Amino acid sequence: MKRAYWAISLFIALIIGLHVLPLMQEYAGKRQTLWPIMAWGMYRNSRPANAKISAKRVRISAKTETGSILDITSIHHPPFFNLLRNTYRKDKNRIPLGHYGYRRVFVYPMLQGDKNAARKLATLLNRDRQDRVTHIQIQTERYEMSDAGIEKIDSPIMAYDVSP
Repeated sequence: MKRAYWAISLFIALIIGLHVLPLMQEYAGKRQTLWPIMAWGMYRNSRPANAKISAKRVRISAKTETGSILDITSIHHPPFFNLLRNTYRKDKNRIPLGHYGYRRVFVYPMLQGDKNAARKLATLLNRDRQDRVTHIQIQTERYEMSDAGIEKIDSPIMAYDVSP
């Protein structure tokens, strides 16, 4: 029984000792990325304690013909491999894409001024809707946290006219 304890302890000490390999190879000028799973060097350029932490929030809203305002979001848990499938319509204010697909297809292009992305979004929203979407607005809010507190920085609102 004692041999099993010694063998397990020796194995654990060997594994912990192997964590020094990336450090030694980094000093020798070689970049080691296989042990441990990520490179040790990923921690060497970490943020200093007094650096600001920033986050962004993007809000997209749509205005309809009757003047009502809709907040447009993606679905929280998209069905697997659901890329703008026509059969998925549970909520008329949600886009049938997950968070990353929604941002890649609509949000990022609209932030860069792409009117076609806004038109595609309006076309998708107007499917099976009596009150048609005529305008889409996008605004970015940036939050910076530092020692002094949290600061909110608003960007200008970008508006797209998507009326047919």
